[in-house]
Amino acid sequence: IDSFDNINIEENPIGSCLSPKDATFEKSLGVFYGLKIYNAVSPNNDGLNDYLRIDGVKTFSNNNIQIVNRWGETVFEMSQYNNEERSFKGYANKGLTSTGKLLPKGVYFYFFNYTDKETTKQLKGYININ
Repeated sequence: IDSFDNINIEENPIGSCLSPKDATFEKSLGVFYGLKIYNAVSPNNDGLNDYLRIDGVKTFSNNNIQIVNRWGETVFEMSQYNNEERSFKGYANKGLTSTGKLLPKGVYFYFFNYTDKETTKQLKGYININ
């Protein structure tokens, strides 16, 4: 393994994650049930990766995302995430970090909860803000 930039972890039929040894590498982190969460955000308004993109999110509109820093402090939280007006663009909206301020470059962690057929499920992984 040369890079952890692009990890795709699949869920096994029992519901637990496969070991990292079994993980396949792609351009995203977290592909489950038609959801694909990309792990790079570069909030510089160049039209490329300016927001956290989640493919398939509109299928699961009953959702919530929480983003935490390396100390576990929640810096962003939003329900009904939709990649448009309700999306993460690198700015804090929670916590001790100044709300509305651009977050420092670095690695953050997400917890994406969504409802599928009345069952709440969670995807989690990391985001690199550049």
